[in-house]
Amino acid sequence: MLRFTCTALPFTMSREEFFKVPKLNADSSNWVTFKDRFRWAIDAQCMLDQLENVVEELTDPTELSEETPESTPANSQGGNTQVQSSELQYRNFLIHRSQWCTAEAMIKQCIASMVPDSVFNWIKTEKTVKGIWDALASIFQERSLMVAIDLRQKMQSVKCGDSEDVRTHFEKLTNTRERLASMGVSLSDTEYANFLIGSLPTVYDSTISSITAAVKLTKK
Repeated sequence: MLRFTCTALPFTMSREEFFKVPKLNADSSNWVTFKDRFRWAIDAQCMLDQLENVVEELTDPTELSEETPESTPANSQGGNTQVQSSELQYRNFLIHRSQWCTAEAMIKQCIASMVPDSVFNWIKTEKTVKGIWDALASIFQERSLMVAIDLRQKMQSVKCGDSEDVRTHFEKLTNTRERLASMGVSLSDTEYANFLIGSLPTVYDSTISSITAAVKLTKK
C-alpha cells in the first residue's frame, strides 16, 4: 500500500536540482555513487518507497465495496453517514492516486534522462518504478563488480620504474584506490600500504626496511 510518511512537502526539488545527480556511465564505473546519490535525491522527495517496495496503483474503494453510495438509502442517518464515509474514501483515493502517478512519472523520467540509450531500451518495458530500478541494478551491479575486479588486478600489477617520479606513481595508485571506493570496494590502510611498497623498484628496498623498522619500534 502506498505510504506518505515524510513530513516535508513532496515534489519541492526543481528539475535542475534533481538532475544534479550524475549520469550513469555505460561502463558501470560510477554505479555505486550514482545509486547512492539517486536514492538520496528520491528520499528528499519522500518517494523512496517507490524504489524499495512494490508500490501498486491504488484501487478505487467503490469498486471493492458491494454497496455503492448510490445504492444506499439516504433517508436515514445511518445511510447518510455511510454515504459521507464512502465519498470521503473516494476523495482520499483520488488524492493518493494522483500522488502515486506523479511520483511514478517523475522517477521514471529522471531515470530515463540519466541512463544510456542502450540501457533505457532494456528497462523501458517495466511497468513500475521498482521494476525499472531492480532491472537497472541487475545490469549494473554485475558490471560494476567485474570492472572493480579488473581495476584491482591492474593496481596489483602497476610498478614504478627506476627513473619514474615516485610521487606521481603514488598519486596514480591513490586515484585507483578512490575509483575502487566509488565502486564499493574498500582497501584497508595495511592492504594499500602493501600495494605501495610492492610497486616500488628494488632501489628503495633499504629505505623501506628503515621505514618498516621505525614503524615496529614506534608502533605507529
